[in-house]
Amino acid sequence: MADDTEGEVTKVDGGGKNRLMLILMLFNLLLIAGLGAYLLLGGGQPAAAAPAPEEKEAPPPEPRAREFGPLIELMPLIANLNSPGAPRYIKVTVHLEARADEDQPIVERAIPPIRSQMLIYFSEVSAPQTDGSENKERIRRELVDAVNDVLGGTHVVDAYFTEFVVQ
Repeated sequence: MADDTEGEVTKVDGGGKNRLMLILMLFNLLLIAGLGAYLLLGGGQPAAAAPAPEEKEAPPPEPRAREFGPLIELMPLIANLNSPGAPRYIKVTVHLEARADEDQPIVERAIPPIRSQMLIYFSEVSAPQTDGSENKERIRRELVDAVNDVLGGTHVVDAYFTEFVVQ
């Protein structure tokens, strides 16, 4: 009798390779899914670390008060506004801020020409041009420029109204 097993061919290694490939593919798939979930949910951003108990956070710096230069008070000024029809008047009291201590005497010596320039300035302004905070701010800036033109330099950095009445 002849052996029946001679004609059969058996696979010994084929099933093991397929199983190993399937395990590696599943592992890679789980690895990619886990990485995707990490990036999606965690955003890849590290969590904020809590400060150590010994370390106290430094208090925020206190806001520093603005330091003003020397302030020169001008006497109240009454001027006619440029208004056709009924006469309109303005009464203003202004403090000028000098750039530095050495500028204060320069400004104080020039008070009569400064007041004259302010009278001329206000005689060109109409009553509606004095209404509202934006107009007052514009007038303030223009007065600083006019005063510095009289002084021939930037000796005055700001002007402050302590009285502003239009009638």
